[in-house]
Amino acid sequence: MNDVAPRPWRSSLIVTVLAGLCATTPALAGGRAVAAVDRSAPPPLGRPAPVTLPVPERFTLKSGLPVYFVPRQRAPLVDVVVNIKTGALDDASDRPGEAVALAAMLSQGAGDRDAFAFSDAAARLGASLGAGVDWTSTNVTLHVASVRFVAALPLLADLVLRPVLTGQDWDRKRDELVADLAYARDEPAVLARLAAARTLFGTARMGQPL
Repeated sequence: MNDVAPRPWRSSLIVTVLAGLCATTPALAGGRAVAAVDRSAPPPLGRPAPVTLPVPERFTLKSGLPVYFVPRQRAPLVDVVVNIKTGALDDASDRPGEAVALAAMLSQGAGDRDAFAFSDAAARLGASLGAGVDWTSTNVTLHVASVRFVAALPLLADLVLRPVLTGQDWDRKRDELVADLAYARDEPAVLARLAAARTLFGTARMGQPL
């Protein structure tokens, strides 16, 4: 195999590029320092970007349920949030954590479907359904493509009105919740939030885990 000698023009090109960099970059030109940045004060704030919030349309269903509709044109998707004004603060004093357990169980079977059948029905529609709870409310959510929204509504209705809440699904979910509690004891972020809550609220309900 024959060695190929380097072409002179390549070497001269590299030297020219390096010379140009040294001339235009203070850090490379003779080791000169870059101009110091004043860090004694924060940089000036720029002009706030204009924000236009959508105005929801409000109407009421025949059942009396108020609906707030916010149109979104970015993607053919629908998000539904059913807000129930009952949260962890409504737990019985001798049963803390009841609202969290209820929210965890809502998607573990509903209507005539157990947890696996309910999950399969949602997956066939490409829909995501779930529930979460805070101190004052419980939110049940649906996320689905617009073309499958009507087909997904019965699943949402079952989840809100006809959750199973019994049997083998509850036994499995209870074990998951207990495991989550054990895991949370080793999470610094969870412990920090709990310490802050106890500092602010003492022995009151909001000073305890949700």
